[in-house]
Amino acid sequence: MLYRQDPPNNGTLVAIGNLGVNIDEDSGFDIGGNSATAFALLKVNNSTSVFSINLTTGAATKVAELNIQATAMAVGLGF
Repeated sequence: MLYRQDPPNNGTLVAIGNLGVNIDEDSGFDIGGNSATAFALLKVNNSTSVFSINLTTGAATKVAELNIQATAMAVGLGF
């Protein structure tokens, strides 16, 4: 499930939508400051993959599968 904190820094979480995948665990999430594109590292069925996250619906779309156990992620400056 994807949530938005609204208003920022208030602590009130508003549900946006279901990711559409059953997550074993998450490893990271970041939103590009310039692009407003969201990415997450999610472990699904014992496999870690990069997913793009639709910030309007919450839907997760697999972008790439990783052959490593990632523990964090961040998108580059200017993205």
